[in-house]
Amino acid sequence: MKYGMIVGFIKFAFAKTAFDYIEKEIPGIKMATYKPRALREYRAIVERTPGIGSM
Repeated sequence: MKYGMIVGFIKFAFAKTAFDYIEKEIPGIKMATYKPRALREYRAIVERTPGIGSM
């Protein structure tokens, strides 16, 4: 699957909520390091998995 508009929208819609929750639940996590790694992994998962984000 290509990293397209739908996948980007899902990331945009849920990333802030998810990262706020993680920051609250895991005290001491370095979000400046964690967030880019998590977003890179999200993109890698989408690109290697057929059918994610398709309509």
